[in-house]
Amino acid sequence: MNRQHTNINPLTVHAPIVASKLGRYRAVKGVFILRKNDRVIYIGNSKNIYKAVIRLFQKKGVLYHIDRRTVNFEIVIPSFRVQTTEIILKRLFKPKYNIRPLPKEKQTTAQKRQSKRLLESYLEQTRFEVEVHKEGEHQSDN
Repeated sequence: MNRQHTNINPLTVHAPIVASKLGRYRAVKGVFILRKNDRVIYIGNSKNIYKAVIRLFQKKGVLYHIDRRTVNFEIVIPSFRVQTTEIILKRLFKPKYNIRPLPKEKQTTAQKRQSKRLLESYLEQTRFEVEVHKEGEHQSDN
């Protein structure tokens, strides 16, 4: 059996937007990256990106103390599992306000290849400078 590698892009990264433009993502399933001063502060996923982000900034939300007008939003639409994309990006950025620990399971060789392809695709498409953190180092440690 001959395996052929396809050059299908594993994800699409949309241009950064401000809070007032989030309405266009009401029924969109994907991953969202919140940045303040070019630092990733939160990464999440949702079937309705608009509602999920609005909830973060409400009174009991994780980011209620931050003015959402000062935050840039980057939307990532993966061509495979949204949750996988979210976990891979959280491992890359180690966002300050993501408080739930990441799963610690060992990755298979196929998962490692998938992670590498996804990260390469993200890094090609993002419009931000990306600092890659070492394993075990948290962004808030700096």
